[in-house]
This record gives sequence, C-alpha cells and structure tokens, in this order.
Amino acid sequence: MMEAYINGISYYLPEKVLTNEELSNLYPEWSVDKISQKTGIYNRHIAAKDEFVSDMAIAALNKLITEYEIDKESIDYLILCTQSPDFSLPTTACIIQDKVGLPKTCGALDINLGCSGYIYGLGLAKGLILTGQAKNVVFITSEAYSKLLHPKDKSNRTIFGDGASATLITSNPNEKYFSAAIKKFKYGTDGSGFDKLIVKNSGLNFEKILHDDVFDEEGNFVSNDDFLYMNGRGIFNFTAFEVPKLVEDTLKENALAMSDISMVVFHQANAYMLDFIRKRCNIDKDIFYVSMDDVGNTVSSTIPIALSRLIAENRLNKGNNILLSGFGVGLSMGGVGSRNRLIFKIIKLNKIMNTETFINNVRQQFMDPEEVTLEMASEFRQIGSYDSLTGMTIMVMIKDEYGIDISEADYRSKKTIQELYDFVLSNQ
Repeated sequence: MMEAYINGISYYLPEKVLTNEELSNLYPEWSVDKISQKTGIYNRHIAAKDEFVSDMAIAALNKLITEYEIDKESIDYLILCTQSPDFSLPTTACIIQDKVGLPKTCGALDINLGCSGYIYGLGLAKGLILTGQAKNVVFITSEAYSKLLHPKDKSNRTIFGDGASATLITSNPNEKYFSAAIKKFKYGTDGSGFDKLIVKNSGLNFEKILHDDVFDEEGNFVSNDDFLYMNGRGIFNFTAFEVPKLVEDTLKENALAMSDISMVVFHQANAYMLDFIRKRCNIDKDIFYVSMDDVGNTVSSTIPIALSRLIAENRLNKGNNILLSGFGVGLSMGGVGSRNRLIFKIIKLNKIMNTETFINNVRQQFMDPEEVTLEMASEFRQIGSYDSLTGMTIMVMIKDEYGIDISEADYRSKKTIQELYDFVLSNQ
C-alpha cells in the first residue's frame, strides 16, 4: 500500500530574542519568575522590522535543502501555512518558490491556519502524495505573530514567538536520514469560536478605520481591533474539553492504545495548558515532549520544531509510534499518528464527601498546590480569579468531578472556597 513519509524537518528562528527580563522591565507588575512560572517560557525570538514570513520560510527551506541534501528540481509542490503573510494577495508561497529557485512546474499555495496548521498541512501533503499529484512536497510553516501584537498587550507578548519550519513529505522513505510514515488523521472544528483568537481589522468584513485601545476597570489593556486579540478562557475551554476526545479518536483511527505510543507531541501553547491537558488525557510525563522555553509559542511551527529537536536528540527510534496533535485558532484541531481504545481515567463523583476534600481538589488546580494552604480559602478570589488559568481549571474540575457546569456569573460571585463548595453542594 502506498504511503507518505516525513523525510526531514528543519527550522529557522529570528536573531532577535525577547527575554523575560525585558518583558518584566516593560511591565513591572509581572516579575521574571511570574512570567516563566505561568508560561514555561524564558525567551522568544522576534522577527526583525524588515523580516517577514517569506524571509523566515526561505531560511527554513534552504536549511532543509542543505541539511537533507535535497535536489530543488525534485520538489513538485510547496505548501505554506501562515496567518501573517507578506501580502493578502498574491500567495506568499509563490514568492518563496521564486526566491528559492524551485522549478516552475512546482505547485504552490498558502493555507490560513494557526495552531492546528501543521497537522492539516501534513494531511494535505499526504493527500497529494497518495493521489499521485506529487512525489516530493515541501510543507512550510511560518509566522510573525509579533507584528500582530499591540505593544501594551503583555499577555500575548509573553507567549508568542516568531519562527518557521520546513518539512519534506515524499512517496518513499529516506534510508539515509530520519523517515516516518504518516498514518491516519482525525480533525475537528468549532467555528462558533472564531472570535476567540482574531485580528478583526484584517480582512474585508470590518470597517477600515484606526481603532482605539480598550482597557478594563483597572486600566489594564484589553484589546484593539487593529491587533491580535485572544480570549484565553475560550481557547482553554475548547482545548480542555475537546482535545482529550480528539486524542482518543486519533488512537482509535490508528488501531492504537496509548501504551503503544512512544512519544506525544502537542502544539506547544504554554507549559501550564500542556500539563493540564496531559493530565486530562492520562499521558505519562516521560513520553510527553515539551520544548518551548527558549522559543515560545510559534503557532503552526511548534510541533515541527519539537519534532526536529527530538530527531537531533536521537529520541525517536525505528518502530516508534508518535502521536501529534494541534489545536487552537479557528477554533480548529487535528491529530495524526500512529494505533485500541483509550479509556480516560476521569472520575466523576456523585457527591462531595466533605469540605476538606473539595478544598483539596481546588488546591490541586494550582501550579504549586502544596504552597496553597487551607487558610488561603478566605482569599480564594485573589488566588483563583475567574480570568486566570487557575480559575479556568477550577471550573473544569468542578464539571469533571461533580458534574456541574458553573456559569461565569456564579463563579465570579463566590468570594471563598467555602462559598464555592456550598454552591456546588446545593446544585447536586
């Protein structure tokens, strides 16, 4: 049976680095430790003022061609995944084809997708291979999200970094370098969440004027429709509830159990979210790869950068099954990999045994649960605010453990863990 193979991955990172120390100087209310603890990121690379998606893509592709000794004339299709193209039109992939010197018989197109883009791009490349339309596909991911971020947007500036990757997908395995067969895919979309991560003033469906900054009651920057906006809670909820099912479905599709998987690589959103999803999916920490502390969230490039590093570290051996999953803007998600059923060990309790059990369940949602003493229950609103990632994980825990979908209004009204406990108890 004909298959498609990943036969090489390279990546490029811009020279400029934005450190946590620099961010802390810009936003004194956020210490270096707070930034690193919340995100798992210490540095992120930022494209230069005159450096754009095509420049980074070309650098990644040239690196791939050199590292894997690829004949440019053999490349018959180029796919570029980006949401920050050089131009709305023409297609940036066409610019790359010309500047790299790929043959004019090569197909070239852009796909507009973010955090799930690598999975979707692999799927398209495999389709081109299996239908005989191409034999050697180069799939590039390249993002310059930093150019979409408002200077006052401290939340997103701490997370996102720029970068590009290039992957060679072919109809035959490479016996000299790394080679991995691309197996079966599962996809998912919830377009009702399109506005959870958006640049409103970026297309034709919006009034073309300069927009004012929006601030909250405390004077913190919230958004400006000319720049990227992310609703962290909306993205988190989508990820928390949908990705575990996606993982299960992807394993089923490939006739695999989690015990058959040697390595899991998820979209590297941030360390806190990754650890939360890992636990919900019951994935052993030893096979769950995280590599983002020095690059940040590079959107569609996070998975290929991680895979490239795994290859360099000699951690992928012949016969290994690798599970990949991307999720985010769209809202969109996809999984591919590798083969029996996965039963998630999410325990749903019929009743709360006592206040202390409930408090301990809440404590476990914090990054350092041992540092959250029972006496801190009186300061619950400060340590588990609705808008924080901790607050979101508490809400997910309540739904999982106690079967109660608490509303935003009800959550915000609770001042202590005891009040939250009383509410959950009364609604069972």
